[in-house]
Amino acid sequence: MDYDAFSHGQVLSKIWICEELEKYIQDKARIVVLGCWYNLTAFILFSRNHEKYNKIDGIDFNFENIGMADKINNTWKIENKLDSYFADVNNTFYQNYDVVICSSVEDIKGNTWFERIPCGHLVCLQTCNLTSKQTKKYDNWNIVNATKTLKEFKTKYPLQKIIFEGSKKFDYQDLKYSRHMLIGIK
Repeated sequence: MDYDAFSHGQVLSKIWICEELEKYIQDKARIVVLGCWYNLTAFILFSRNHEKYNKIDGIDFNFENIGMADKINNTWKIENKLDSYFADVNNTFYQNYDVVICSSVEDIKGNTWFERIPCGHLVCLQTCNLTSKQTKKYDNWNIVNATKTLKEFKTKYPLQKIIFEGSKKFDYQDLKYSRHMLIGIK
């Protein structure tokens, strides 16, 4: 298990998603979390308001992450409100969901996953402004799709309507970075 999933920056980033996104999610929505890792996003959303969501699925390319996501979210899995899938998000379609969340845009090669999200869907995207060169000494960073600024992020992932945009700074002794977030209609 990679405990970095529960690090300060990771947890605060997921809480930020929940605080901002849940304002716009309709009741009984079906949500998918791309690159879900241990699907802490689903855990926090359900913990904050489990009756609001019909189902939250998670997709990750690491089979071990899927097993751990199911264990962490066991309550919601037993209640048939959560499923975790081992898959490549670039080879998946998202028409059966109302909301698509991707808090690890920097870890996904290319934009095929984004192109597969149907127009009209509510999306929430997060990335950081770091590059693979800046994170080379850290084992848990896998940046393959760097985006330096919020403006660049908006250009790279165009939305019909932006409902929320913002950046959150993280300042640690050996690493400083910003997380950018967009919420809107694709």
